[in-house]
Amino acid sequence: MGTTPSRYDDLSKNVYLEKFCGKKSILPNDPFWDTFLSYNMRPPVTRNDQIELDSRLDSSCQQLLANNLTTGNLGTLIQVAFTRANSLLEPVQNQKIISAWQVYNALFAVRCILKYLMETVGEEEMIKHIEAPQLPVQSQSSSPYRLEDFFEALLDIITNVPLCELTYVVHLEAINCLLVLLSVQLFSQTAAEYSSIYRIAMHSFSSECAPTIVCTLLHNFVQQEHAPPGLLTQQAGGSIVFSIAAGLWNVITMGIGSSLKNVQVTSNGTSEDEERKRDTETPLASQSLLLLLVLTNHCTATQNPYRNALFSFVDMQG
Repeated sequence: MGTTPSRYDDLSKNVYLEKFCGKKSILPNDPFWDTFLSYNMRPPVTRNDQIELDSRLDSSCQQLLANNLTTGNLGTLIQVAFTRANSLLEPVQNQKIISAWQVYNALFAVRCILKYLMETVGEEEMIKHIEAPQLPVQSQSSSPYRLEDFFEALLDIITNVPLCELTYVVHLEAINCLLVLLSVQLFSQTAAEYSSIYRIAMHSFSSECAPTIVCTLLHNFVQQEHAPPGLLTQQAGGSIVFSIAAGLWNVITMGIGSSLKNVQVTSNGTSEDEERKRDTETPLASQSLLLLLVLTNHCTATQNPYRNALFSFVDMQG
């Protein structure tokens, strides 16, 4: 990570990643973040890519796990991510490529860390790392509920940031981050109703936006917007944000429950290659549908605002 392109092989020796995972707190306004978030790295597209990335990040994540409760650097990264995302609320013509690039990089880094914590220490400890105060403790204006703020900021990106070529990657990564958070159910034996993350999704301010969220996700799926050229594979002379993960569910969850993807022919006769082609050409549509399914098919024994919104959905143009 840093201003030069990063390869998986270089991660363990990256000085910026070492500083982030180290024993010193980094303030939200530190110039370090400009450099740390200015990296080019091809995210994982296949399961093997994800396994390789996980292995390269393992030592750094272990170091962060040991130090973060003292430094609070993960929480600061999350704060930096949704603070900078505010700049993307401007009209499309005012969008800046550097802003979108760094917001995407911040969300991708957060997603990688949260996925590691979810797998390694579980939901309760992961939340402690997200909420860990920075030392020295910052001003009283800092929210004591960072996870809830982050969840709402991700929903805000999906519903309010204008969708264009520059922000396509940000929308995709915001959805991926939500899917990682909601994947807590894969690592727990208890019902989703008892999960802190699902309580935030179903019963906090987030639930008040359920109709808008459902409408946006449905719109993304119906539109089937293609990823900008060069987005999923590196192309010479392409955009600086040149290579974004296809967002396949088995990649996000490190292959858990991915046996269906290993079947050569799907139930409707579509080959796996054709299904993957669809997912990589229109990843935002695929991930939007997946997020909608996750939101509407959990916490069904209680009031589920997303399920209610979906079932009461009508075509206002009809």
